[in-house]
Amino acid sequence: MSSVSLSIPSQHEDAVLAAIFAELDTLKADEQVFCHEADRCALAYRHQGDVARAIAIYQHAMSRYPDVPGILVNFAGVLLAAGVCEEVLPLLFKAVELEPRNVAAWSALAETAYKFGRLEESEMFARHALSLDPGDFVAWNHLAGIYKDRGRLLEAVACFQKGVLAAPRSAAIASNLVFTSIYCGQGWMPDYTAETARNFDRMHAARFWKSDWGHTNAPDPGKGLRLGFVSPDFRRHAVAYFVEPLWQYLDRSEFTIYAYYNQSQRDSVTERMEALADVWRPVLGMTDDALAARIREDGIDILIDLAGHTAGNRLLTFARKPAPVQVTWLGYPSTTGLKAIDWLLTDSILDPPGMTEHLLVEKPWRMRDVFCVYRPHDGSPEPIDHPPFEDNGYVTFGCFNNFAKVTPQVIALWCWILQRLPTAKLLLEANGLDEAAFADDVRARFAAGGVAGDRLELLGRRPEHQYHLYNRIDIALDPFPCNGGTTTFDTLWMGVPLVSLAGGHMMARMGADLLSHAGLSELVVETEDAYAEVAVALAEDSDRLRRLRSGLRTRVQASPLMDAAKFAANFAEAMRGMWQHWCTQQKNEA
Repeated sequence: MSSVSLSIPSQHEDAVLAAIFAELDTLKADEQVFCHEADRCALAYRHQGDVARAIAIYQHAMSRYPDVPGILVNFAGVLLAAGVCEEVLPLLFKAVELEPRNVAAWSALAETAYKFGRLEESEMFARHALSLDPGDFVAWNHLAGIYKDRGRLLEAVACFQKGVLAAPRSAAIASNLVFTSIYCGQGWMPDYTAETARNFDRMHAARFWKSDWGHTNAPDPGKGLRLGFVSPDFRRHAVAYFVEPLWQYLDRSEFTIYAYYNQSQRDSVTERMEALADVWRPVLGMTDDALAARIREDGIDILIDLAGHTAGNRLLTFARKPAPVQVTWLGYPSTTGLKAIDWLLTDSILDPPGMTEHLLVEKPWRMRDVFCVYRPHDGSPEPIDHPPFEDNGYVTFGCFNNFAKVTPQVIALWCWILQRLPTAKLLLEANGLDEAAFADDVRARFAAGGVAGDRLELLGRRPEHQYHLYNRIDIALDPFPCNGGTTTFDTLWMGVPLVSLAGGHMMARMGADLLSHAGLSELVVETEDAYAEVAVALAEDSDRLRRLRSGLRTRVQASPLMDAAKFAANFAEAMRGMWQHWCTQQKNEA
């Protein structure tokens, strides 16, 4: 995990901090009172999104009292949230040394190790926290996340369920349960995901529902529209790859962009996106009531959720319906479950009419062409000019998706393919695969399917791997039922053909959608048998493989997948259509 540099003001540079430090120092004779007030003040600034001042206050508190476990744990939490990583583990180890039964410190260690990709240590810390307090829902949450990343999905769901039972009022862990369920391969899981999402609404969002929301937006179908985009991911993150080109091409004579950024971390992508937005609002730490009020004050006509049930979402702000039209799009491939969100922005391949409506609370709005547009990260390399098998003497398959998507059914099918191609190999990259215990576990799963460990190359997730690893594989294999998303765009951009199994719900149709728009529908199949046949046939037909790879990047660039101007026009049409639908409703109700 990389560390983010953060400019921390001193009391000499910040009059507000100077006043805070002076007031705190009047209390320093009483350790408990001083630390309580310092902690309260620092957390208040953190919740306002002012992480730099929060860090400065903790640093001042520790200069007076360096050995208070509560201060150490909360300071570590602020640093971790800000991406300032080097000091976090020493602070937490000191906290548990001072107070070995401090459950919050052990849970924080689990979270920190997880964010560093050290899954084995994270599991050890989470289990220790649970040995001290079996009702610690934070530890259950971390343990579930570890199981998810290892592809142990039923165990992950069970841990999240225990966390929900331990903390039924926690919207965060309930949301994590919904998110994790989308990966599971059992045939009943799409319905379970939908029902879990609906239950999230019943338990955490429905209490905000009103029969009359009292919106004052003028129901003028032709007026300029204020679009609000809510996300924690306006940074180097997959979501930004798709939002940035849209903002660049969206017609500003018709639309004004308001960005609500629910994150403290900033990078060069953040700077670019802030420059593209008409109004930029950092909202990390704002309560849902306060954020909803801000959105109403801004007069947002259409509010767009870009996170769904992923980390950093603000679904409970959407539950308060601060805008007359609310949409979920892009960041999460399923229903949010919220009846306060009107539309799910999709397309006719992802959500064919008549196929997926029973799984959605929102109404599907099917865009022309594809549901999003891709722009790769700056500095991506060129694809190599020949298939790697020409250098290696054997075909290399690959998958660089989150390992949660690599279900037992996927492993069984990939083993069948490898058994039919005795010289072929498989390259996998995922979080934690550089840990011996996890790598051994994965090799054992493939060995149970008849594939020896020396036919696998397992790599831990590294930022420097992005794009470059594709030049080492001949054919990509899409997992199922939760297909790759951004990974599939990256695959095609790097000139690698992908075999994908199309399912019966949105997350199981991403590969079909993207391959079809890239002109590679021949690689989309409807059954597992056909998946194996296509993969084997392509591996055995070197001329066809060369033809598919040759010029693939150029074809993708010319396709709807990367036509930002066309997508922006289609997006504008969708927004206008949703707005006109609302205006018609207002007219009919008048």
